[in-house]
Amino acid sequence: MKPWSEPRKVIIDAPADEKTPLEDQHQTTITYVIDEKVSNDRLMCNLDFLVEILGQTNNSPLYQKLVLPGHVKGIVMALQPNKLYPTISITATGFLKEKTEEIEQMITDVFKNFVDETSEKVEQEILERL
Repeated sequence: MKPWSEPRKVIIDAPADEKTPLEDQHQTTITYVIDEKVSNDRLMCNLDFLVEILGQTNNSPLYQKLVLPGHVKGIVMALQPNKLYPTISITATGFLKEKTEEIEQMITDVFKNFVDETSEKVEQEILERL
């Protein structure tokens, strides 16, 4: 199977309790498929650590960027290693449907900023060693 050339979007409308406020009825999930087999133990350990750093604590960048300012009510990040190729999923809940693209962009920005900051720190450490 060829890799996808662009992201895919699946939208599923599901009924919610009528008493639940609109902003509590909506959620979005972004899932990344890792192009490496789950049998790579070192990679799985690193991915688990990455998920912990980026999205599983109140100190994580995702929580700080999305929940604390009130953009979403909750954010969950998880590694699913139960298939041949692992996936990382980020689910944001508790926001208005109209803000979906904005929330998705914020999540993507957290990842980009993390990569940029980490790359800069690694480059700086390498230069300091020389």
